[in-house]
Amino acid sequence: MKALIICGDHYRHRFIIEPAFKKFNKIKCILMKRESQKKGKKTELLNISENRLMSKHFKLRYQKELAAFGNKTIYDLTLRENIFDTNQKTLNSKNTINFIKKFKPEVCFLMGPHLLTSNMIKVLPKKTFNIHLGLSPWYRGSATLFWPSYNLEPWKTGITFHKLSLDADAGPIIHQTVAKLEKGMDLFDLSISAIMEGKKDFKKIINHIIKRKKIKSYKQRLYGKSYSSSFFRASHLKVIYELFGDNIVDYFLKNQTKVKKPKLIKLC
Repeated sequence: MKALIICGDHYRHRFIIEPAFKKFNKIKCILMKRESQKKGKKTELLNISENRLMSKHFKLRYQKELAAFGNKTIYDLTLRENIFDTNQKTLNSKNTINFIKKFKPEVCFLMGPHLLTSNMIKVLPKKTFNIHLGLSPWYRGSATLFWPSYNLEPWKTGITFHKLSLDADAGPIIHQTVAKLEKGMDLFDLSISAIMEGKKDFKKIINHIIKRKKIKSYKQRLYGKSYSSSFFRASHLKVIYELFGDNIVDYFLKNQTKVKKPKLIKLC
């Protein structure tokens, strides 16, 4: 079975998607260069206090994810000839589309690229699935492993496997995974746990696909919120680091009797 990967170049993207490179004997990858892992995406002009918070946040994320996921890249997983390099501007280009047409994949997985255009989506196989680092439909869009903690809903920190759609993270869901909450977890321990659990489930999903078993999907209900990348502000970090001292999981564990956890969709 021919498999196509369309992914970002961060360590978390490579980590969760790497089982595909071990399971499929014919695989190619469209690799999109993302913003700096160490500094994040450039935002509005900051004052001294906000600048320190932003620097602390992305430095901590980089250190935690490097320790958890390692520093291997997609180039360590397959031959260079199997990788098609892109960036935000060229992701949906004619060259990218022609690369897909020539390969003719039977299944495709997305992990961390920017939005695809309708022309791009048209050439992808019917079995195309997005691995969304966020628990849809409650958290769609960008930074969706961050927003659950900011909204004091750490139990909704998770991963969603869904069919591709034109709208961000809105396609029919085939599987959902959530982090394992443990005492003493900080923001990035929580997101790393979600990614770790998501990778375990991704292996099961791949086996399901390779055996050509039927995949059920469930249309997303119209609730939750889609967060654009422009929503994130340094001021949001004050809630995490200054108000709660990066101990939101402990806060939740002390008050979890007041919370109704979502019922998750499971493929297998």
